[in-house]
Amino acid sequence: MSTCLITGGASGIGLQCGIEFLEVNENNKLSIVDYFIPFQVENDLIKKFGQKKIIFIRADVTDHQQIYNAFKETVFQFGRLDYVLNNAGVGLKEQVITSDEQDLIKSFERLQKVININLTAVIRVTMIAIQFMNQLKSKGHIINVSSMGGLLPQGDAAVYSATKHGVIGFSRSLVYLQKEYGIRVNTLCPSFVETPMIVKNLMEVTGKKINPGELVQLGIAMHPHAIAKAFIELYHDKDINGEVLTIGRGGALVRIPTEEEMHQFKEKIKIITKQQLTPKPKL
Repeated sequence: MSTCLITGGASGIGLQCGIEFLEVNENNKLSIVDYFIPFQVENDLIKKFGQKKIIFIRADVTDHQQIYNAFKETVFQFGRLDYVLNNAGVGLKEQVITSDEQDLIKSFERLQKVININLTAVIRVTMIAIQFMNQLKSKGHIINVSSMGGLLPQGDAAVYSATKHGVIGFSRSLVYLQKEYGIRVNTLCPSFVETPMIVKNLMEVTGKKINPGELVQLGIAMHPHAIAKAFIELYHDKDINGEVLTIGRGGALVRIPTEEEMHQFKEKIKIITKQQLTPKPKL
């Protein structure tokens, strides 16, 4: 039996990882932590797995007390903490070039939110997880979710990319924890995954309607299942530590791609997005 706490666990990658974590062992317990948890998600998971295996905690990862209490509640309910999937994140394409001071202030306020959620909160959650795992002597495993944007620069999302680079640097710097405390820290770097956040952002950028599953069918994005499969691979591997891992379409953990491979992937996305996405219906 193992217990896992997942931030951003009510949708997309986090939700799929939680489902497959419960499926891999009938005795596993799951704590879903998210700012917003739809009633339908709660209802569906309880119906499938039962009330004793899951708890739902509404918490803002940028609020110390809320997220600390989420850990306390998880340990109180399940008595242990073995895995933490640090998955909560936001995406924003924001240029660093601004027209005047007011524009700069507004732009930076939006970017500050990205920094707070994507990097500061990841550090906070990791530190809290380490404290609880150390107290429980659980020799736990922390998996921080970065992005391909954390491996290569993104000119149209420089601050987002910076936060994801930061997650990688922070996580790799904690490799020593295994030797001293038995706690492992690894980083997952998905490329393009069809999640509600990605679909929303892409529709805003392209002005086109995107149907559920369309990005996967067109070969633009991976299904969250691919990330969940990689997460379960890490769940089974008791030795891996301090690694930065990318994810292939089948969910296999693979090597970091070259800059040329990443450039080709981006060009493919641009072409397919421009030519094939379903236009919005005319009003």
